[in-house]
Amino acid sequence: MAEPRDLSFHPAVLESLRREYAEVYTYAFRPAEPLVFEAGQHVHLSAPGVEVSKPMVRHMSVASAPGDELLEFSMDLATDSAYKQAFRAAQPGQISQIFKIGGEFTLEPGATGPIVFLAGGIGITPIRSLIRHLEQTGRPRPWTLLHVSRDAFLYREEMSRLPFPQQRVGRPQVEGALRRLMSEQPQATYYLCGSRNFLDGISQALRDLGLPEGQLRTEDFR
Repeated sequence: MAEPRDLSFHPAVLESLRREYAEVYTYAFRPAEPLVFEAGQHVHLSAPGVEVSKPMVRHMSVASAPGDELLEFSMDLATDSAYKQAFRAAQPGQISQIFKIGGEFTLEPGATGPIVFLAGGIGITPIRSLIRHLEQTGRPRPWTLLHVSRDAFLYREEMSRLPFPQQRVGRPQVEGALRRLMSEQPQATYYLCGSRNFLDGISQALRDLGLPEGQLRTEDFR
């Protein structure tokens, strides 16, 4: 993973929050000044309305594209950590701090080949950033999405409006879906994001199907 490029603090006001499903929520922030980042990167985000301290800061993938007006972050509040409790109690108007912008789950400069996005659960968050960036910059690369989840599919309505191949499956259907993708798009770059177990399992399955290491990009979503 790349070293963070920006160690300064960037205050951002919580503008809105919305429940996606179950305990998954999306929070939209307005930075005090434009934030410079690349699609697919992550930041350190403090909980709204509280003092910045280690228990109140987490590494979070940005769900927005650089061209978006607001910065969005999606998270599962099912755990009882102090950080998640602070987000559960968050109200519009409260301020968070953003810092340590970095990460290499980004698009290769100048590349034009096809992309296959593979998301596990809410690991689709940085993939949404990449897809939104591709859409905002004139769709310079064709893409396909495979989203794997045990229950609901985050951003399903938004993604479904885009005219590119998309498939949503449960874990039992993953093997067949991967075989089809590899037979249809063996030259694509595969962007994979999800839990560590998801990454390990899918990465190995792709290697077993013949995907060269240089065509695989991964991000551990925490």
